[in-house]
Amino acid sequence: MAFDRVAGNRGARTPGVDGLTVDHVEESIGVRGLLTDLRARLKAGTFRPLPVRERKIPKPGGSGKVRRLGIPTVADRVVQAALKLVLEPIFEADFEPVSYGFRPQRRAQDAIADIHLYGTNGYRWVLGGHRSVLRLHRPHCVDGPRPSTGEGQTRAGTGEGVPQSRSAHGWANYFRHAVAKHTVHTLDRFAWQRLIRMLMHRHRWNWKAVRRRFTTPTGRWLPITADGTEHRPIAAIPVTRYRRRTIPGPWPAPDNA
Repeated sequence: MAFDRVAGNRGARTPGVDGLTVDHVEESIGVRGLLTDLRARLKAGTFRPLPVRERKIPKPGGSGKVRRLGIPTVADRVVQAALKLVLEPIFEADFEPVSYGFRPQRRAQDAIADIHLYGTNGYRWVLGGHRSVLRLHRPHCVDGPRPSTGEGQTRAGTGEGVPQSRSAHGWANYFRHAVAKHTVHTLDRFAWQRLIRMLMHRHRWNWKAVRRRFTTPTGRWLPITADGTEHRPIAAIPVTRYRRRTIPGPWPAPDNA
């Protein structure tokens, strides 16, 4: 069953460091021969996984950044799948319905949907457990993290507005599934006010001079530009929501009668 799961994955045609794909194993070694060899090495305690083959793939969103992907060999994937088949039912029976990390038929989006549900019904704390250490997190998942007034802000008299603009857009894209729209507008107002204060300090402008440069004759505000860089509001980034799902457990509930 473990080999069948590996052969049914999308990565079956991708080789590891040994250059073997699932098809190559079936043609040259044979499934029975591979499983017999793995079983013998596991029982003898001599099995050692090979290094993973590293491949860089582009991150979604068109940012130009890449992330590293580790590709194990077919034999290592079979051993991992066999361990998963044995261990998953044991641990799955003890998990709570609100646990979503690395569980079958569950995803991070389901956790976000739960946070939206409970956050809008009066709950204000998120309890997370990691390596037997309990950590209490103040929930900024509904209202979003508050903009800091310390490190990372644009300083008056310098041209450091570009990194902050990029950071704000990166933050908005990252949290666009977990924040309310009014939070994005609040952050936009905060950044706009800081930028205007910086320009007033740098050029010794008063409010009348600011309005003369950045408003139309009808009083509509124009985009704020400085040193050839235009301030782009992050409110234009759409905020999307995940719908909460009812997820059935993959294993039958234990009979405690």
